[in-house]
Amino acid sequence: MKLQKAAAIALFAMASTHAFAQTAVGKTYFGLEVGASKVDNATGELTSALVSSLGGSASATQDAGLSTFKILGGYKYSDNIDLEAAYLKSSDVNLTFAGTTRGGSSYAGLASQSLSGFEFSTNLRPDVSTGWNNAFIKLGMHSFTADYSLRVTSGSASVSSSSSESGTGVLYGLGYDHPMGNGTNLRFAYTRYNKVAGGDSSGSVIGFGFTKQF
Repeated sequence: MKLQKAAAIALFAMASTHAFAQTAVGKTYFGLEVGASKVDNATGELTSALVSSLGGSASATQDAGLSTFKILGGYKYSDNIDLEAAYLKSSDVNLTFAGTTRGGSSYAGLASQSLSGFEFSTNLRPDVSTGWNNAFIKLGMHSFTADYSLRVTSGSASVSSSSSESGTGVLYGLGYDHPMGNGTNLRFAYTRYNKVAGGDSSGSVIGFGFTKQF
């Protein structure tokens, strides 16, 4: 099932039990959110490049996805508009590889990548009278840094390197705040990030967490 379809089904199910959001206008709120995202498989491209460059044979394995942790805060500007900011940190995505060169030398390595940074969004909600005010569409931007590390060993020799890339991009998505009482909401959200860390790649995160009004 595609992420967009799963998100839409979850939003409809929760909206059927609650008609009104419970975050008061003019109030601030804070929250935590954990998420998961699928990662494109790069093992085939890597092993082909290794064999083309070094000859011999090569194999590789890679994590299929990553997890994210988000700290967020927002301001309820009106019944229909929230202004929100968040800091996001991802787990490492690890790619391990090994091979033998055309000359018979063996090598092995580990490449890792992680993301961190900030995002800013406006959450747009339907009118309270529609019964869908708990749902929202989010539009905004992100500023992420991608950190890379590489370690390769061959015999007793070992080489390590690290680098990073930063950049901004746009984000959009949808979510639902499920009221639990006393200003607390359970949140389900789907967010699409374009041009992650200023690069050409994009990614989607399905998240679950809570917000608390103060």
